[in-house]
Amino acid sequence: MKLLKNPPKEEKAKPEKNPYITAVEDGLKQKFATKVKISGKKDKGKIELEYYSTEDLNRILDLLGYENDGSNDESE
Repeated sequence: MKLLKNPPKEEKAKPEKNPYITAVEDGLKQKFATKVKISGKKDKGKIELEYYSTEDLNRILDLLGYENDGSNDESE
């Protein structure tokens, strides 16, 4: 009787990700050796790179070409 009163909700299908975005995501995962997520709409979005330690963050920043001048060092 419970099933009749509360039928299971239909799961909404996730929209399929653009194959180009999926390929870029995979390429960035390989390049940065970390989890990468690209999300957004037609004209704008965001790229997220995960890091798991300060050293991992610095490794990713090096790969991005970021040079820290030391003026904002959190290790002090």
